[in-house]
Amino acid sequence: MVDIDGAIQSINVRNFLCHENLQINLNRNINFIIGRNGSGKSAILTALVVGLGARAAATDRGSSLKSFIKHGANSAVIEIKIKNDTEHAFKHDIFGDTLTVIRVLNASGGSVYKIKNYKGEIVSTKHEDVVGICTVHDIQVDNPICILNQDNARNFHAADSKKKYSLFRKATNMDVIEANYNKTLNNCSQARTILNKKREAFDELKKDLDKLKAKYEEMRSQDDLKKKIENLENEYYWSVIEDMEKESKHILKQQVRQKEKIDKISDKLNKFENMYKKHTESLKDLNLELREILAALKGFSKNVDEAISKYQHAKELCKSCLQQLNKKKEQIYREDAKVNDLTKEVNSAINMNSVEKTESLQNLRTEMKSELAEVIARTDTIKNDLSQTRSAISHVHNQYDNLIQERRNSQNSLRHINSQINELNIRGKNSLAVYGSKMIDLFKAIKDAFDKKMFSKMPRGPIGSYLKVRDKKWTSALEHIIGGSVTSFCVNTEADSRKLFSIMSQIFQNESKPTITTSQFIEKVHNVSKNAVQAPQGYFSALDCLLIDDAVVANFLIDNIGLESILLVPNQDDAISFAADENNVPYNCSKIVTLDSSEFFPSPNYRSYGGRNQPSKFLQISLTERKKQLENDLKTGEMELKRIEGELHVATKSKDELSVRKSELDDLLRKLLNKIRAVEAKLTELEASLKNIEGGHVKVLTEELNLAKNKLASLREEETNLAAEELTLRSAFKDAENNLNELKTLKRTNEDKKYSINEEISQLQLQYDRNDSEMTMMQDMLRNEKQKLDEVVEVYTTKSRLLDQKIKSTLELCLRIDSPREKDIVVNELKQVKAKLASMSGNGPSKQDVAATLIQKESQYKTTSKILQDVSVTLDMLKKVSQQHLRTTMQIQSLIASRVQYCFQSILKLRAYSGSMDINHASGVLEIHCTGRDSASLRLADTTSSLSGGERSYATVAFIMALWDCMELPFYFMDEFDVFMDNVNRKVTMDLLIHHAKENLNRQYVFLTPQDTSTLAASDTVTIHRLADPVRKKPVK
Repeated sequence: MVDIDGAIQSINVRNFLCHENLQINLNRNINFIIGRNGSGKSAILTALVVGLGARAAATDRGSSLKSFIKHGANSAVIEIKIKNDTEHAFKHDIFGDTLTVIRVLNASGGSVYKIKNYKGEIVSTKHEDVVGICTVHDIQVDNPICILNQDNARNFHAADSKKKYSLFRKATNMDVIEANYNKTLNNCSQARTILNKKREAFDELKKDLDKLKAKYEEMRSQDDLKKKIENLENEYYWSVIEDMEKESKHILKQQVRQKEKIDKISDKLNKFENMYKKHTESLKDLNLELREILAALKGFSKNVDEAISKYQHAKELCKSCLQQLNKKKEQIYREDAKVNDLTKEVNSAINMNSVEKTESLQNLRTEMKSELAEVIARTDTIKNDLSQTRSAISHVHNQYDNLIQERRNSQNSLRHINSQINELNIRGKNSLAVYGSKMIDLFKAIKDAFDKKMFSKMPRGPIGSYLKVRDKKWTSALEHIIGGSVTSFCVNTEADSRKLFSIMSQIFQNESKPTITTSQFIEKVHNVSKNAVQAPQGYFSALDCLLIDDAVVANFLIDNIGLESILLVPNQDDAISFAADENNVPYNCSKIVTLDSSEFFPSPNYRSYGGRNQPSKFLQISLTERKKQLENDLKTGEMELKRIEGELHVATKSKDELSVRKSELDDLLRKLLNKIRAVEAKLTELEASLKNIEGGHVKVLTEELNLAKNKLASLREEETNLAAEELTLRSAFKDAENNLNELKTLKRTNEDKKYSINEEISQLQLQYDRNDSEMTMMQDMLRNEKQKLDEVVEVYTTKSRLLDQKIKSTLELCLRIDSPREKDIVVNELKQVKAKLASMSGNGPSKQDVAATLIQKESQYKTTSKILQDVSVTLDMLKKVSQQHLRTTMQIQSLIASRVQYCFQSILKLRAYSGSMDINHASGVLEIHCTGRDSASLRLADTTSSLSGGERSYATVAFIMALWDCMELPFYFMDEFDVFMDNVNRKVTMDLLIHHAKENLNRQYVFLTPQDTSTLAASDTVTIHRLADPVRKKPVK
């Protein structure tokens, strides 16, 4: 059994008649749609007819489409899905196995079609395609056996034999064939009438041709008028020449104006060139001065380091000498006190020697020792505080110096960012501007050098400009992977590398330059299938994430970075699971990188490095995005500078407070040390007095006093020497300190000067670039204006040559006419003279015109004669073919009638009925004769009207099924076919219909009934659809 297309897979209606939203998915073979009256069964048939292109009148349910829209809605939608999967499918390559026809009905009475393919994509909105679908799939929505609604079912039940014959012809499409035949005969008749009229016109054409021939023979010339015409034509020639001379003069003036314009542009260009030279010299001088300052700074740094070393050495020597001098002073102080004490002891020993005195001195000694211990303890505390304060001062000084350096770096960074923003504003149209203005100049210089054959092959770079990212979320991670190579260049040979380095040196000078990689260019991308990481499903390598049009750049990234072996994994958890376990490591995986640029190296050497998700600066970034990044960096830098200024203010305040604190502690320590020396001196004196009292050794004390005096003299001499040495060292320390401060000041001055010159160079470079751009524009303008001048000169030369030729050729015809009249005047007079000549020759056309018309009429006569003959033959042939087609149609009609009669009788026998079907084509009637099952009573009916309702319905079903056997369509819909049947006949009829449908599995059958179908069982081939009961409005009390 051959499968066919056209079966309805589903019907979906929204706001159509009584349905707000209904979808029915139909079985491929048998479907029963069951619902009470008013549930909307017939609305489904109406939707099918309207949805497949029929007019509202064809449904017998309304006169316009807007009447089908549910009350309260603005539009209705009908959606019909149709099977389309066989070899005879409708445009299968476009629509696929199923196609969906959607018709939207508007409240204005109009409608819109949409035809979708199997993917749900709208392919067409044309009504012609809906007609094509129905034609290809043989869907006949206006055929009563294809869609049998209630009205057609009643006509089948009716006893009127003419209506039955009309339904028979509609079901078999004989009415359409007859209408087409009649239309053809009518067209042939009209064509014959038109042909006869054309033949009459053809006779008139022959008469006109004869008249023209006679007219041509009568034409004669007029010499005087022809002579005047000749003179006017000569004057016309010289009038044209005079116009050409005027035009040449105008072009000559235009040439002079163009030269003046070129001179003005040249003057401006000279000014720009002079300014260009001036900027070039200024840049050269500034760069020379910058190099001198850099060299001086290098020398200053060395001198500062040496000065710091000398300063520290002098400081240490001075400090050591001062410590020795203080120590000597302290020794002298003690020795002097000792001499005084001994002198007092000697005098005391001589004058006093009493017990009371001894006790008094011993008590005083105890008190003084206690006081001395207390002062020493306090001195240690002050020394500790002073040490901590000195450490804090040192820390604050370091912090202050660091903050000063941070402020300088931050200010330099802000200057650099502002410079980049200015460069982007000036060169914002060039995509290379994100790499810096020097990169634009470098690329231009490389291109110029390549055009001059200075490179074996065009260098590639910056590498990042050749790359595009498939998924933009990986842009930052990929730039992290590529690293500094994103701004690098690659060349073909070592000679190319040296040349490129020379160009970079000229452009970048003392600034850092992009790296250069030398590798022979291969114009085919490496095959990395053996070395590429075998990414798990849903993941990919870094190389796969990039779109690289240039094979050389792709090979550079493969050779130098190994992008093909780097796996991209969005989150760290998955990356760890792949990298930490050796069994989970993908084959050929060298590294795993996540979205935040974290790196994971796989086992057995597992390790990981955290990353920072910083935005991309170069890779696939627009000029607007880069400018926005720089503006954000500028805001961040300004906030950072503000923070540094705040911390610097705090550090300065802390430094001042600590200096005051140190001074206070130094003063306090000095006072405590003096007090210790005073207490120790008194204590020594007491000890001496006690010894004198206890021992009475005046002689010994005297000897000790002499020794102390001698030692004191020696110490004073040493103190004098140390004081002189300390003075010398202090002078050297001051000189070293002044020298260091002077060198630091000079260095700071030169650094400020360096930054100022760099800023001046940046500004001058911007002016230089702007001047270069304007000069290029003026050069282009000058070139264009010169080209225009050349064009004007060429036009003038051409016009002059044509004028000379025209004058020469006209002089050969006649002498020059001075002051000829205007061309239009001459032309008008020439026309008048020619018209007069024409009127004198019979008030008709000229001889030439008559000859041309005669040739045209003769050609028209021959062509028309042949066309009329061909049309006559064609009409005769068409009439003959139409008659043959009519005979064939009559034969087919007889065969179909015989087939229907046979099938009808066969179906009646299934219920033990007997009968016949008489079809009279001449009278246009169809009579059904049927005998009921009660053969004993021999109840014979001439027509079905004498049968019971159930028997008549059965006979009608038999008639329809007979027509089904003769007209094979993709689907058949029957509405309330069993409405007049009793239970027995309905069961038999349903069994018969189901049996017939199962015998024809390639067709689709849909039966709509309000009756009970509880005896039916659903199966793979049978589907039962039950509609919801209608909502009845409650009567108003």
